[in-house]
Amino acid sequence: GRRGGACGMPRAMAPGARGALRALSVLGLCEAALAAPARPHGALPRHAYVHLPFCRRRCAYCSFPIAVVGDRPGAAAAAVRRYLGPLLREVEAAARHEGPRGGPPPEGLLDTVYIGGGTPSLAPPSAIAEVLSSIHARFGITAGAEVTLEADPGTFDAATLDGFLEAGVTRVSLGIQSFDPDRLAAAGRAHSAADGRGAISLVRAARAEGRVASWSLDLIGGLPGETLAGWERTLQRALDAAPDHLSVYDLVLEPGSAYGRWAASGRLSGRLALPGDERCADMYRAASAALVSAGYEHYEVSSYARPGHRSRHNQAYW
Repeated sequence: GRRGGACGMPRAMAPGARGALRALSVLGLCEAALAAPARPHGALPRHAYVHLPFCRRRCAYCSFPIAVVGDRPGAAAAAVRRYLGPLLREVEAAARHEGPRGGPPPEGLLDTVYIGGGTPSLAPPSAIAEVLSSIHARFGITAGAEVTLEADPGTFDAATLDGFLEAGVTRVSLGIQSFDPDRLAAAGRAHSAADGRGAISLVRAARAEGRVASWSLDLIGGLPGETLAGWERTLQRALDAAPDHLSVYDLVLEPGSAYGRWAASGRLSGRLALPGDERCADMYRAASAALVSAGYEHYEVSSYARPGHRSRHNQAYW
């Protein structure tokens, strides 16, 4: 399904050659008049998307351009470190071609920065700090900017989360996807249901202490083997977590994903049968009814927010 932060990522850079992944240093800028030799202030970029493509494994529904680094200690950090040089050079190049002449204005330019992936929370906090510092030096990040980091359960502890927040992250987007252990296993997720509960506790504590301004929780409906009753339990657990924002995606069988291949070959059957279209519609209606009745605004087809907690970054693309 669609990912909350992937709007700024060039989809033409599809998974494939190793060389393509080596070159996949992405700084996506929004609201920039790219061809104009002299740009008025209003045409300069106001939003930036940074792609960190590393994951512990490829989920069964995923067709995004990622690089799998496995679970070996230190592998993700080493991959991020190799990637960081090209990424920072791209920030510099983007500033030369798309940034403000003479440096950023004192108040800054960027109202939102979204660090997506991949699994950005695999990166050491020092790497996130370096990326944000480089962007700020060349474009300026405004006071009160929304700076989002996508994070997966099982990839960070309290100290790591503290490091991300100290680096400048103000919003965490937590990729729970499901609270059902069977659905997580069938989707090839690297985290367990217990990991999900632990990650929620950490983020909620930071929110309660005012160290993070907002947090979002991702769910995917219509996973193989999912029932309406099971989906309603997942929705209730999401409501119990009380996030500021929820992204509730419908499963899309992307041709390049494992699910897409398995569906084409007839492997998604029996206990892993896909819910039918009408059942998926029931799940969508159940999510909308439950979340709206709990006080969330259904402000985009897959997005729900408490007052004041819409995703400012995603709205820049929509």
